[in-house]
This record gives sequence, C-alpha cells and structure tokens, in this order.
Amino acid sequence: MPTVKDKNFKKLAAAINEITNAETDIIATNAVIIPFPTAHILVRGSVQVTQGASAGTVTVKIYRGADHTGTLVYTSDALSIGAAARLAIPFDFQEDLNGAANAQYALTVTDNQNQSGNNVDQAVITVEVL
Repeated sequence: MPTVKDKNFKKLAAAINEITNAETDIIATNAVIIPFPTAHILVRGSVQVTQGASAGTVTVKIYRGADHTGTLVYTSDALSIGAAARLAIPFDFQEDLNGAANAQYALTVTDNQNQSGNNVDQAVITVEVL
C-alpha cells in the first residue's frame, strides 16, 4: 500500500436545503500539496440526500477547484430516488496531476426536480496524495 503524502478531510457542517437542477456547491476541501510530479490523487466520500414529495434523479459531480467553476473530474451516474426517500451516494476516483503544486476539490449535487424538500443531509470528501 502506498504511503499517504498529504491528506485533507472535509465534512458538511449543516444540511443544505432546496437542491435544484442548478448545480449547488456542497463542500470543498482545502488544497493538498503535491510533493512530486508523479503523485496520484485519491478522492473519495459520500453524500446523503433526501428527496421531496416527487421522485427525482440526483447527480454528484466533483471539480478540481474551489467550486463548480473548476475543472470537472468526476460525474456519478444519474441516480433515481423515490418521493420522500433518502439515498446515500458513495464515490471514489483517482487521478494523476503531473506538474501541479497543489489541488483542491469541490463537490456539487443536482436534482432534476425543483421542489421543496430536496436536501443534502450529510456529505464528506477525503483527498489523499499517494
């Protein structure tokens, strides 16, 4: 198993209400230091969403940067969620950043139903430099 060179962990402080079909920034990590040009970055975590009165479809995206204006590096499948249901969405991916000095990652969620009750209850993202 490779040695972890740097690590950052970020947890959602409070639920975010009214997730819509516009991307909603949920959390972002602090920048991790990339100590050498061949470092591998492992990003993982999960998001728990609660759906409103109508069933919908939820998508999680991860951007390299402080928010959704950064470079898109991960998109989950569009996941169906029933009316008034909860869904936990885990994610993980790895990328290589040749020549970068540091990296920061932001998590967003979209829901195709614009309705009251679409919430992100919990979210966590961990970034490890290997």
